[in-house]
Amino acid sequence: RNIPDVKYEKITDRENAIIFFFFIAEKDDIVLIAGKGDEDYQEFNGYRINFSDQAIVKSWAHEKYKEISKDKVKLDKG
Repeated sequence: RNIPDVKYEKITDRENAIIFFFFIAEKDDIVLIAGKGDEDYQEFNGYRINFSDQAIVKSWAHEKYKEISKDKVKLDKG
């Protein structure tokens, strides 16, 4: 196949990747966080760590928009 050159970012730290794309997103962009589901942990080489995509998004939104309380930020688990 002939695959065109595509600009991409490879960020291995999931939290940094989520935050990075929120910062570069422009008006009307959609940031899709996929692949992990609603799990509140990650597993690496047999180790389990607490990690929640939803918590990262809520924390970022709270910092970005101080007038929005954490209780009012709703995420669709759809």
